[in-house]
Amino acid sequence: MGTSSARALPLGAFTAWAPSGVTDTFQLLRVVIESLTASTAASVVLGVDDIHLLDDLSTFVVHQIVQQSAAKVILTVRDGAPIPAAIQELWTAGHFDRLDVKQLSLDETATLLSAALEGSVDSDAVQRLWKLTRGNSLYLRNIVEQEVADGRIVQQHGHWRWIGDPIMPPGLVELIESRIGDLPTPVSDVIDVLAVGEPIDLAALTRITNAAAVEEAETRGLITLEPAGRGIEVRVAHPLYGQVRRKRAAHSRLRRLRGLVATELAASNDPDDIRVVVRRATLSLDSDLTPDADLFVRAAHGAVWLADLPLADRLAEAAIQAGAGPGGEHCWVLVTDGFPQLGGVLGKQRSCHSQLCVVRLSQHGRVLPGCA
Repeated sequence: MGTSSARALPLGAFTAWAPSGVTDTFQLLRVVIESLTASTAASVVLGVDDIHLLDDLSTFVVHQIVQQSAAKVILTVRDGAPIPAAIQELWTAGHFDRLDVKQLSLDETATLLSAALEGSVDSDAVQRLWKLTRGNSLYLRNIVEQEVADGRIVQQHGHWRWIGDPIMPPGLVELIESRIGDLPTPVSDVIDVLAVGEPIDLAALTRITNAAAVEEAETRGLITLEPAGRGIEVRVAHPLYGQVRRKRAAHSRLRRLRGLVATELAASNDPDDIRVVVRRATLSLDSDLTPDADLFVRAAHGAVWLADLPLADRLAEAAIQAGAGPGGEHCWVLVTDGFPQLGGVLGKQRSCHSQLCVVRLSQHGRVLPGCA
């Protein structure tokens, strides 16, 4: 296996087959090749993962084994990574068949999970895992193994269910960090801003960070740009990139960045759009901005309209904490005609001592504006 750390060592990938005390390079290479290919079996299969991370001598060993037909060789290389010239030479000479490992679809993810766990998997768990991993089988395996070991993926009533939020396995964090690579500070800012606030309009992201850093992040394959209405939306290239960056960043940094994104949304062309209001308020909840009671009240109403009841409760509570409780200028009331269970979801109901209109859930399931 090629690794970034072993790459600095001659024959770093094959140290287990390198004898000690041999100083002659050609003799050392001959012994390593013989050790790798020696077998009583009819044929030898040599698998090398991450060939693009091999040092020059290790690459030469692989090259010689292929040239001599001393073993069947299977190589893997990360999509987009540069292939060493010696290996590229073998590839262009037709020594290898190429197989591109594509991302799994949602149905393929469900099939793989059912086979690996030897049982039916809850559709919600499949959806969450597919959305988080984007069908990357390596990421999927790491997360599922960790979640099963920690008891968050459990078998209940004949189905595997995923309870709780995922905790990133250390090995997966290191893998993703190696793929992200060492970033200049401006590019780190781009990725971290997206990690707390994606999707973000390209023009807005450029104002928060800078155009050159956004371009470099795109060139490195760390972000994606997609048309959205009259603009372009930017996201991190993979959801787990955002997870890892949030995990590693200082809490104070994340609070500051959320504040920057929320401030930019307030200055956007449609600051009163209900989705924008909810996003602004959600970002503000854990930011360095001064709490805005009016914003939280409006966003709480909006969250109910968007059917995100737990978020509505958080925003309503934040509004009260910011001074919008009984006796203040605003309050939050939930009227649950025919839906008493929703009161439990949103928490305790509150009496109204002001003129703020409330949200009423009708018996027909429609969300209607009303007053106390």
